[in-house]
Amino acid sequence: GEARQIAFLSWDAVREDDAMDRSEAGRALIDAIEEGETERVRTLLAAHPDLVNQPLGEGMMPLHAAVRSWARSVELLEVLLAAGADVAATSDGWTAMHWGVDCDAPYAGDGEGPEPILTRLVEAGADLEARAPCGSTPLMRAVVEGDVTEGEALLGLGADPDRTFAEDALPAFLAGETLLAVPYCLPRQYQVARLATLLAAGADPRRRNAEGLTAREAGERTLAEPEEDMEAAFLAGVRECVEVLREAERR
Repeated sequence: GEARQIAFLSWDAVREDDAMDRSEAGRALIDAIEEGETERVRTLLAAHPDLVNQPLGEGMMPLHAAVRSWARSVELLEVLLAAGADVAATSDGWTAMHWGVDCDAPYAGDGEGPEPILTRLVEAGADLEARAPCGSTPLMRAVVEGDVTEGEALLGLGADPDRTFAEDALPAFLAGETLLAVPYCLPRQYQVARLATLLAAGADPRRRNAEGLTAREAGERTLAEPEEDMEAAFLAGVRECVEVLREAERR
């Protein structure tokens, strides 16, 4: 019957995957992950289980390729985790939590949004506060580069909104800064929304950066000493952020 035919086809696929050399299997695995072909990923890992924690295309671990894919899904993560994928492993210094941020998947293709993906990684033991070589935690990356929904997902999982960037962090203008000061570095349309997300999660507006300034005071300094290339719209956003922070300090 039909079920028997499917079983034979699946067995044929396993035999074909067994016959692949390691390099071919690695390329096929990354292609299957990027296309969201869950069963193909399962068969390839059954034939080549050592690939699950090996850097493959562009030096990317399979789990990292999966969380940044346009076709990402919790189902795909389950296959990789069941095969032994290490949630603490890094590619270019970034963990799976970092790679799951600043991803086009929720906004292009059929990929799942950040909340279920990041939640499953945390359930599997991923570190919410892991630091990349540039000094960023996943939340820091979300606030600087990602979408507001990514920040909300991480904050909902318990990420600390009061962490401070390391004093040797990159890019250098973030070194020693608080997360509440990051909106000053963003385009106008993102500034207040990012700030409001952090404050709503309990970020302390009185927290001071490495220079001893609160985020409000850092913004006031920017307004008092603007750089020549700062546009009026950007400075208007900084001014609005300063007012939001002043109000938060009064509470």
